[in-house]
Amino acid sequence: MSIQAMTFKPYLHCLLLVLIHQASAASELKFVTENRAPYQYYTENEQLTGYCAEVMAKLLAQAKLDTEIKVIPWPRAYKLALEKPNYLIFSISRSALRENKFVWGGKLMRERIYAWRMKGQNKPQSLSYEDLKGARFAISRSTNAAQTAKDEGFSHLYLVDNSNQSLKMLQAGQVDFIFATDEAPKRAESLGLSSQDLEKFVELDAFSNDLYFAFSKGTDKRHINQIMTAYTALQSTGILVDLKNKWQIE
Repeated sequence: MSIQAMTFKPYLHCLLLVLIHQASAASELKFVTENRAPYQYYTENEQLTGYCAEVMAKLLAQAKLDTEIKVIPWPRAYKLALEKPNYLIFSISRSALRENKFVWGGKLMRERIYAWRMKGQNKPQSLSYEDLKGARFAISRSTNAAQTAKDEGFSHLYLVDNSNQSLKMLQAGQVDFIFATDEAPKRAESLGLSSQDLEKFVELDAFSNDLYFAFSKGTDKRHINQIMTAYTALQSTGILVDLKNKWQIE
């Protein structure tokens, strides 16, 4: 064997190890979500909590997986789960438009969406659904509510990166309404904004959906089977019911 071949051999070995590691990492199941109260959010101690976060933590434990849940902006999380295999995303609304874009896992909860506005003496006490479609709404991009609003004909949508920006725009008078759950006042307070001036105007039935965890297309079936087996086990033990009671989930 030549000296050149002997010198090259260790490098070839290292390269092979790197490629094996990359292939292994690519085949692992990755968990992604967003920071969104009350479903999953960080406490002051930087601990991930919330009903959906606790369900997923129990699910990981039941499946015996030591996997980090990556919390990133929703548009990025959604894009990863939409385009790359071996991703699990939560909490994601299940809708007709999304039905064939993911492999759907288990249901987490029902999400009810309302139109919220700032209180004011000169504001009309009632508006028709058609009137609402012409109002200015702030909404997080890449969300089910954003797509539903477009499909329903809402004509003045301001797309933002997260729901916190929507609240700030509402209180600054830059929009007339936001789409939000019952947690809007609590979220406003967490941002140092006034929650007493917020008014729940009307429930939007077309926007309410069930929240699920879902797998990206092309995900290894072994991952899907492992997670779904763990989810079925959690259902049978009553742990999910206990968590719903703890977080007062319907």
